Amino acid sequence: NSLPIQGGDIILLGDTYTCNSNFTTFPRYSIISINPSTVNSILYNTLIGFGGYPFGVNSYAVLTVKDFKIVQGDASELGFGTQVRQFFYISGNAEVHLTNIEFSTNLGAGVLGHSYISTSSGSLYVEKCNFNRADLPSGEAAINVVLPQTVEIKESNFVGIRSTGTSAAALNILQVNAVGKVTVTGNTFQDNERIGTTNLQSGAIYIQVTVARHLPIDLHDNTFIHNSGQYAGAIYVNYQTAPQITTGSFILDGSKFSLNTHTDPLYYSDIYSNQDLSVLFGTIGIFLHPLEVTSGPDAVDDETLELTLNKNIPDAEFYKFRTVTSAISFANRFRDYPKAPINIIDSIVSFGPETITYNNVIIQGKKQLTDYTTQSTISSDDTTGSIFTFSGTNDVIRWLTFERVDTSSAAVLIEVTAGSLTVDKCAFNDKSTQYNLSPDFSFIQTSATTTTILNSVFNGGKFDDGGAITKIIGILTVEKSTFNGIQGQTGPFIRASSTGANQISYNIFRNAT
Repeated sequence: NSLPIQGGDIILLGDTYTCNSNFTTFPRYSIISINPSTVNSILYNTLIGFGGYPFGVNSYAVLTVKDFKIVQGDASELGFGTQVRQFFYISGNAEVHLTNIEFSTNLGAGVLGHSYISTSSGSLYVEKCNFNRADLPSGEAAINVVLPQTVEIKESNFVGIRSTGTSAAALNILQVNAVGKVTVTGNTFQDNERIGTTNLQSGAIYIQVTVARHLPIDLHDNTFIHNSGQYAGAIYVNYQTAPQITTGSFILDGSKFSLNTHTDPLYYSDIYSNQDLSVLFGTIGIFLHPLEVTSGPDAVDDETLELTLNKNIPDAEFYKFRTVTSAISFANRFRDYPKAPINIIDSIVSFGPETITYNNVIIQGKKQLTDYTTQSTISSDDTTGSIFTFSGTNDVIRWLTFERVDTSSAAVLIEVTAGSLTVDKCAFNDKSTQYNLSPDFSFIQTSATTTTILNSVFNGGKFDDGGAITKIIGILTVEKSTFNGIQGQTGPFIRASSTGANQISYNIFRNAT
């Protein structure tokens, strides 16, 4: 239907309406408000084909709609059997304000819908709306924004939106330029994900930026729960040109993240970008909080628990975990969050083995070498498993004491299966009384490319066919370390095969009888 060119306020009488044609043409420069006579009156969209939209808004028109329920489909029990058009389409510098609208989909089984809202070169203001379960085709989200002028989405919920691939399921904001204003605050994104095994880059939000410098993208005080994407569960920012990201490029304060996942193991469960985010999460990032491992009551053993992003003001809290692998997995929630150092701040018992597969991990027993505190101890439990199994490259353990307790029958404390590991200023103690159960023992057993042991102390041990250090293959370097034997020692301090080079220098061996 055509509306008066000057616009005005429109009240729709009745409880339900069906939009099955190019429903409304909004005149150029008109300012129109549409409200129901009864709150939560229902607008059904059964418009099919490739032309028109129930509400197509362009040419500088301004539209305000509130207090409706909007259904993509009809009221039938089995759902409308054909794909329908986007409900709102905004273009040509038009502006749309939506408040207190409940969006949902009722289509037949296997029928994909379209976005509830699509924009191109327009402005969109959404407040207190709900976007409920929908299955969407590749490249579409519940809200699809292209070349935004101003986008404000506040206090709304996106729940159970699924897409067959690319970008995100809940919210796409594409082609953000130097003057585009993006504000997404106070919303909840939950259970948004891909359909089947398709490659959806982000579960909740995908933002594409086309310029090096842009206005601050405001994403504060949102909640992201159980969203899943290939590269990020919650947020993926894709730059089309090399950016100049600063501490003010993104506002993330107060946003909460929990149980989000990524389907590609090389990426991140909460926030990812194709460009470096060190200014946010790196070693000097504004949201970096150091990682600690402790046996204290405030430590957690679930790295997926809810986290609220807060800036790391002076004396900011450490994030505390019960295991090293939980701390590493937590760091893998955000791009460029460092996995080094991970501080073990008190004595802990290993219920291992903990498998360390990432590169450049540093595990240390005090915060810095000059600390006067005694370095922390990791004790093996009474199982046969090792404490750590390493396979990453350039990993380091330092300033730690490792101990096989009297009830432990572990055959190895630290196993290195690939990559490279450096052990520096560590102590190793064997107090096990389970010799008959585990006669072959090694503090360190390695088949890595390179293993380097420096400035360390090895105390005691009946090794038999093991050794304080056992090298199977690879390059082994042992320097400036001390090996203290025991009465009745069996097996050598160092058992090194000829496969690969061995450099054993400036060490002390004593008291083996």
